Amino acid sequence: MVLPGDHTVSYTVTNPSTATRTVVASINDSNGWLVGGASFTAIPALGPGQSVTVTKTLRLPPDCAPRPLDHVTWTATDSDLPGSVECVTNYTCSLPTPTLVERFEAATAGDGVDLVWSTAAVEGVAGWNLYRGPTPETATERVNPRTIPVSGATYRYHDPSVPPGDVCYRLSGVHPDGTEAPFAETFAHVTPLTFSLGLAGPNPFRGATTLRYSLAERSPVRIEVLNVAGQRVRTLVDQEAGPGSYQVPFALLEASGRRLAPGTYLVRMVAGKQKRGVFVVGLN
Repeated sequence: MVLPGDHTVSYTVTNPSTATRTVVASINDSNGWLVGGASFTAIPALGPGQSVTVTKTLRLPPDCAPRPLDHVTWTATDSDLPGSVECVTNYTCSLPTPTLVERFEAATAGDGVDLVWSTAAVEGVAGWNLYRGPTPETATERVNPRTIPVSGATYRYHDPSVPPGDVCYRLSGVHPDGTEAPFAETFAHVTPLTFSLGLAGPNPFRGATTLRYSLAERSPVRIEVLNVAGQRVRTLVDQEAGPGSYQVPFALLEASGRRLAPGTYLVRMVAGKQKRGVFVVGLN
């Protein structure tokens, strides 16, 4: 598919024989887009193994009239031999869409990727599809199960589970007739997740802090806070979660709202068969 405007059409005539030949070449097209119309070119005294290139200009109109598909036919005839050689090339005129993707970005989020894109106009586009692969050439795996409908100027999509390593994303616009056109590409690098638990801020902390934890696979997760006597004073998390990175706040408060005494606490996380603990020190 080519856009309206001037495009060069070239054909090469080669004499494969051991004798000098005279060749007559003609070129024409079905839509009349060839500048100067159909033409004939005589190539006298074409020596053995010699080649001559015939070049013409194909001018596609702004409205792709009278039809988008143009058949360009080139014929070469040897004056000393019967028959001829014919070559047909199809050119499809494609009108440029006014849709403009201003931004297409990817950012890792756990073992997934957050995708964001913005458009200045959406005329001629009914929706969006996202594709991914290790390289631009292999970005053919569709990410979204259903076409993302056009709504507004900024779009966000989370790809929840992405294989570790480099990944290329391609954004395609879906036209009302169901055909698609690629608009933008972006890249991300996904690092394999590990089972971890830690403090997001300083340790000791004053009053409140944030805990960070990550899961490499889906499992039930329970995070408890125990005092130095081994008594459970808070349950921060008790749910099933998929692979990813998470945060949970922790303040020196019991579930009832009563203040916990400053001191050392053990934060214990259990996820499936895995366990992890970290000592934190809370200050007034």
